[in-house]
Amino acid sequence: MSDRPGRAAPEEPGQEPTTSDWKAVDRSGDGPKPPLPSAVKWGGLALLAALSIAALVIGIALGGGFRRPEPTPSPTPSPELKMEAPIQVGDYVRGEVSSADPAASAESLRQVSANYSDGTASLLFMMVWPQSDLETFMSDAGVEASARPTPTPTGSPSASPTASASPDPQVLCGKAIDTDTLACGTIVRGTGLMVAALSEQEEEEIRGLLTDFEQAVTP
Repeated sequence: MSDRPGRAAPEEPGQEPTTSDWKAVDRSGDGPKPPLPSAVKWGGLALLAALSIAALVIGIALGGGFRRPEPTPSPTPSPELKMEAPIQVGDYVRGEVSSADPAASAESLRQVSANYSDGTASLLFMMVWPQSDLETFMSDAGVEASARPTPTPTGSPSASPTASASPDPQVLCGKAIDTDTLACGTIVRGTGLMVAALSEQEEEEIRGLLTDFEQAVTP
């Protein structure tokens, strides 16, 4: 009796198996992989952390690193009074104005002076900053003091309660060495102020004008 068509004949002992007996093997792998050893896993994490820290340090170095905040420089001192000759004080109108260039001065002094006239009498007004000693200021201005500094008389015609920074500003008067005319000066907020007569004027008037000029240049 013959075999049915399509049925494979039984294998003979010693016969090589045919390819039809092989089964496909999954290419994805041979099964679950064993877990990584703890030393390898933690060692890799440590290496990654070290690389991250190294990158951060290099970035800081390239960027200039951590810098201490620079101290804020102290503000440059400046006059508290207006270093400008007033256009007019009382009946006296400003004429020629001159000023010293601070850059050209060895002591970086700021100086402003101007001539004034009321049509009959004339005078000179001068401001110098900084100043701290009244007698030195007057001496440097070429004025020989005739007495010690005295407060401005409260009852002077030009006195004003708001005219100066101090209630009793010290005033020193004397004779200008070059012109032999009267001059009075004071120091207000570190600035020396002086009014010098260029014609025959009384000391009381010059003191009063000094107070008026002080008020005009005080903010």
